[in-house]
Amino acid sequence: MTHGLVAAAGLAVAVGLGGCGAESSLALTYEAEVVSGGGDDAVLRVEYITRQTGLSAQQTTGATVSASEATPATFETLALADDEVSISVGGVADAVLRCAVVQDGSTVLEEQESAAPGEAVTCTASVDG
Repeated sequence: MTHGLVAAAGLAVAVGLGGCGAESSLALTYEAEVVSGGGDDAVLRVEYITRQTGLSAQQTTGATVSASEATPATFETLALADDEVSISVGGVADAVLRCAVVQDGSTVLEEQESAAPGEAVTCTASVDG
């Protein structure tokens, strides 16, 4: 009789847990590049929101990239559905900059170019679930 109660309790726990699926993480790629102007020796300053793992807290990460390597420069991270994410690119005088947020390698959530040469650009998006 005890084994039957333990088995029934185990089944109830398994069924209960099966209904509360964990959120799955999604692949996110940030892009940064010089569209025009600037020189190959220029350095882009990039800041973007990232997660170390699918369930870790969001944090801001900074990087610098040579303009000659930014064709575009890409930064891979993870996100959860409905995360607010962003990338900011600046630091190149006399250059028009571009940023983009791409989900799962193909869905462009946001893409922007700086309004004028020398101005920074920011792309902000909500991740689709």
